[in-house]
Amino acid sequence: MSTNPDKKNLSTLFSDFVKYERINNYQQALKVADKILSLEKDNIKAGHCKVVCLIQESQFTEALDEITRNPALSEECIFEKAYCEYRLNKADDCLKTLDSHPEPDFREKELRCQALYRLEKYQEAYDLYLELLKESADDSDNEREANLAAVAAGLAQENPKAVENLPQLEERENFYEIYYNKACIELSRENYPGARQILNDAEEICRKSLEGEGWTEEEIDSELAIIRGQLGYVDQMLGDLDSASKMYNQALKLKPTDPLVIAVACNNIVTINKDQNIFDSRKKTKQALNEINNPKLSVSQRRSIVFNNCLLLLLTNQSDACRKQLIQFKTMFPEATVDSLVLEAALLRKERKVNDAIEILRKYKNYDPDNIEAPFIIIQLLLSEGRHKEALSQVTELQNKQKLALISIMVALHLNLEDKVGAIKVLKTAISWFQTNKPKGSELIILYRKAAKLMMENKDHKGAVVLLEELRKHNPDNPKVLAHLISAYSQIDPAKAKEIMQYLPPLEQEIAGVDVDALETSNWSLGAKYVKKITKVEPSPGNIKEDIKKTKKRKKKKQLPKKFDPDVDPNPERWLPRWQRSTYKKKKDKRGTQFVGKGTQGAVGGAEPEPTSKSSPKPGASNVEASPNLKGPRMAQKKQKKKPNRR
Repeated sequence: MSTNPDKKNLSTLFSDFVKYERINNYQQALKVADKILSLEKDNIKAGHCKVVCLIQESQFTEALDEITRNPALSEECIFEKAYCEYRLNKADDCLKTLDSHPEPDFREKELRCQALYRLEKYQEAYDLYLELLKESADDSDNEREANLAAVAAGLAQENPKAVENLPQLEERENFYEIYYNKACIELSRENYPGARQILNDAEEICRKSLEGEGWTEEEIDSELAIIRGQLGYVDQMLGDLDSASKMYNQALKLKPTDPLVIAVACNNIVTINKDQNIFDSRKKTKQALNEINNPKLSVSQRRSIVFNNCLLLLLTNQSDACRKQLIQFKTMFPEATVDSLVLEAALLRKERKVNDAIEILRKYKNYDPDNIEAPFIIIQLLLSEGRHKEALSQVTELQNKQKLALISIMVALHLNLEDKVGAIKVLKTAISWFQTNKPKGSELIILYRKAAKLMMENKDHKGAVVLLEELRKHNPDNPKVLAHLISAYSQIDPAKAKEIMQYLPPLEQEIAGVDVDALETSNWSLGAKYVKKITKVEPSPGNIKEDIKKTKKRKKKKQLPKKFDPDVDPNPERWLPRWQRSTYKKKKDKRGTQFVGKGTQGAVGGAEPEPTSKSSPKPGASNVEASPNLKGPRMAQKKQKKKPNRR
C-alpha cells in the first residue's frame, strides 16, 4: 500500500522551514509555510509559523488577519495577536487580548507593560516593571531598566513624589537610553542643571556606542536629535531662549526620523517666538500638526500643539479660523474643559464682547473652584472696562484671601473708589487674622505700617497710635516709627509726644555724615531755582605753568593764479559771477524758428522783429530784450455779470 506523496513532503517542507528560519530568511520561510498550508489547511503549527514570519517581516495587519480567520489559531497565538495589536497602535485591544489568558507568561507581562505605557497608565506599568526586574534572569535587564526609567519619567510628570523610591539604575556604557530617561526624571523634578549634565553624558555615550557599531554620521546625528531637543528644553526652562531656539533648530536640521522630536521641537519654537516671527511660527505649527495623530505623542503633547495653534490664530487676529480650531480642540480633548473655556473667553475679549467673556469664565469657576486664575482674569477684564466696584466684589468672593497680594488689590480698589474706611477695615481684618495664625510673620509689620498711614490720613490718630506702638515693640530704636508716633500723639496727647521725643537720636548724630555742600548743589525735586549756584573761579595767569609752549601758527604759502602778471592790474570784476560781468554774452536759443507766433490760438503774426544789436551790452545796462509785437498770454479777467432783462 503506497503512502500519500503530499504527506511525505510535509516533513521535508518543515525541515526547509527550520533551515530558512535559522538563517533569518523569513521570506523563503513564509513561502514554505504557504506550501505546507496548501497541502494541509488546518495545520496549526504551520499557521503559527506563518504568523511568526509575517511579524518578522513587519506585516502586522496580515498576521492579525491570519490569526482572526482561524479560531483555533487565535487560542494558540495569544501573544502574537496581542503583539500585532500593539504594533498597530491598538493598545486597548492588546490589553483585552492579554487579559483573555488567565496565566500569562513572562513575555506577556512585559508586553502588558509596554501597552500600559502607551496608554499613559504609568503607575500600573511602573509597579509591573519593578516586579519583572525581580523575576528576570536573562540578558535583557538593560533594556528593562531603560524602559523602567522611561515609565518613571512619565510618572514623575504627573506626580514627582511617586518616583522618590526609584531603585538605583546602573549606568551602563552602551545604554545611553538609561541616561536620557534619568535626565527626563530630573526635568520633572525641575533639577535643570543636573538634567543638563546627564544629557551631555548621554550624548557622549550615544556617539561612542553608535560609532562602535558602524553607524554613519548622518544616522548618528539623527539619533542624537532627541538629546539636542531635550537640551533645548533645559535652556528654555532656565530662561536662555536664544540658546534654546538654536538647539531646537539644530535638532530639526539633523533630520530626525522620530516624528516625536519634530513635533515637540516645532511646538516649543512657537512658544519661544510668541508674537515675533509670525511666519516662522506658522510654518513650525504646520509641521507639528502634521504629526498630531502619531501614537508616539502623548495626549498632553497633542493637546499643547493644538492649543498653541489656537493661540497663534488668536494672536494673528484670525478669529474665524480660531473659532473653528477651538471646536476641533473641544472634540479632540473633551477633558480639557478649563483650557477651552479660557481660550473661548480670550476670543470673546478680542471681539470686544467682555460680558460674554466674563460669563464664560464664571463657568470655569464651577469646574475648578480652587483655582484663582479665572477670577483674576475676570477682575482684569472688569478693571479694563472701568468697573471697579464689580472688580472689588469679585475679589471679596475669593477664598484664601489672607495673602498680601490679594489684600493689596482690595486696598487699592477701595482707595480708587475713595473709600478709606473700607480700606482700613480690610487691613484690620487681615491684621487680626495674622495675629492669630502667624503672629511672628513679617507680614504683620507691613500691615501695621500701611494701616497706620491710612489711619493718620483719615485722622484716626488713636487707632494709628495702637498700631505704631506695636511697630515700636518690634523695633524700638527706629527713628521713622518714633517720628510717626510723635506725630500721632501730638494730636491726642501732646505730653506723651514730648515724652517720646526723648528717645529720638541726637540731631548731631543724624547729620554727622551729611555733606551739606553736596546737598545744596545736587538736583532738588523742587526745581533748579532752589539749587545753590556755584560761580566758577578762573585760575589767574600766574598760576599757569610757564613751561607750556605756545603753539605756532603755520603760515600758508600764497598760491597765485596761472599766467599771473604782477605788472598788470587785476580785473575789478573778478569777484562777480560770470553772468554779472560786463563781458558776459548770453547764448541764443537756436531751437525752433524765431518767428513762430506766440499769441492766442488763431492770432495772426505781426511784422518780423528787428534784429538786435550784436555789440556787447555796456556794463550796468539791462539785458532784457524787447518782447516781439505779438499778443502774449493774459491774466484771466473777472467778467461782470450782466443784469438779466426784466420783462
